[in-house]
Amino acid sequence: TGADIAIMNRGADAAVPKRPFGNTGIKVSKLCLGGFSVVGADSRSLLDEALKCGIDCWEFTSFNGRAFGDYFRAHPGIRERIFLTGKTKSTAPAVMQEHLDKVLAENETSTIDFFAVHGVEDVSVLTDDVRRWAEKAKQEGKIRFFGLCTHKRVESCLDRAADLGWIDGIQAFYNYRTQALRTMEGALGKCHEKGIGIFTVKSMGLCVQKEAEIQGLPL
Repeated sequence: TGADIAIMNRGADAAVPKRPFGNTGIKVSKLCLGGFSVVGADSRSLLDEALKCGIDCWEFTSFNGRAFGDYFRAHPGIRERIFLTGKTKSTAPAVMQEHLDKVLAENETSTIDFFAVHGVEDVSVLTDDVRRWAEKAKQEGKIRFFGLCTHKRVESCLDRAADLGWIDGIQAFYNYRTQALRTMEGALGKCHEKGIGIFTVKSMGLCVQKEAEIQGLPL
């Protein structure tokens, strides 16, 4: 249709809108660049296109290698425009520090905007030692905001994280299959009230291959 053609012609010139990331005072693009999309030097055209589209929130994972760091070095001034996220799979302060230092080095930057503990299923792992480490990393200017990433027991993690009082953001499994769950919406609402920024992941839903798996879905 004519409308379809107009959209296609507009393409990347239409910037992705921004929204506040919780109460941090920062606005990030509503669509973020997932880390698994970016692998090595071949990703330079993808990063160019992301910037052209106004996608300024980029996720760093171990799969990226030095892709972002190489890009920032080749394009001076771009790093300041990007809200860069990173993760650690540990809650041991010494290991968290090791992971953070590696993320900083590979991205050739002095600061990670959002640093999260990956794969949290129970927020009890976010101890006072973790909180103190995060506060120290913030004071040193190595991270700006801290939080967690959760793919399982998401409602419980969101609900309990909102009560901690020191979580800035959460990367949470959320899609059309879980959207109508009252427990999920209640937990998200609680996080919103506390000013916690939320990134949603796996928004296309889970792959299912067997009828039993389909019957076991929440909706």
